[in-house]
Amino acid sequence: MADWDILKLWNNGENRIKSTPKYSLEEIAQYRQQQSSESSSSTNRILLFDIIYKLIVGIGIAILLFISNYDLPGVILSVSSLVLFGLLIIKNLFLRRELLNIDESGSVIEVLKQKYKFHTKYYGQFIFLNSITHPFFVFTGFQFYHLLKYEENRLFQLINDPVTYVFLIVAFIIPYISQRLVYKQQIQELKDIIHSTQDQADDIILINKTKILKRKRTIIFSLLLLIGILVMLLVLKFII
Repeated sequence: MADWDILKLWNNGENRIKSTPKYSLEEIAQYRQQQSSESSSSTNRILLFDIIYKLIVGIGIAILLFISNYDLPGVILSVSSLVLFGLLIIKNLFLRRELLNIDESGSVIEVLKQKYKFHTKYYGQFIFLNSITHPFFVFTGFQFYHLLKYEENRLFQLINDPVTYVFLIVAFIIPYISQRLVYKQQIQELKDIIHSTQDQADDIILINKTKILKRKRTIIFSLLLLIGILVMLLVLKFII
């Protein structure tokens, strides 16, 4: 029985090896280069999108400021929000400049090390800066809804309503958690590539592992997106 179990384990191992995709040394080098490019291009796209997103929300706050009959506290609150968004956009521009200033002329591993250093240094700020915009978007949307439905901006009624803060917290937490999970996996992938042994067999295992992690990230992101949509439907049901 023991001999049969050993033979069975050996055959299973052989089958796994045969079923594992094989990559040439050239394909492995191309994969490293691709990971290097994707790590910066995806972050750059997200930073650009976040800057545009913040500009849109800021424009919404500015429109409300001009069309609403705010008293002094309302004006101060709106102007403070606009100043805050201006500072957040400046911070995003700084992060983007730091990313684009990475020297790409060295070897792939050296470039990956620089990008790994950038992501580990700034990822906490990056995730917070991106996630903090969503509560402002939700709150501004509430104000526009009340303005269109009741022809008045119920700013301080929203501020004094505890339920409002539930939605604002959810609007922050869901994107923050999803981005943190995805971003930490991306950082780990960069770390694995940097510390790879340069052995072809190990690199093949690493590539397959990375592809599996990408599929998992897609599933996690899709689930969290679905949760976010359900939450927004609850918001609409609450305010309509």
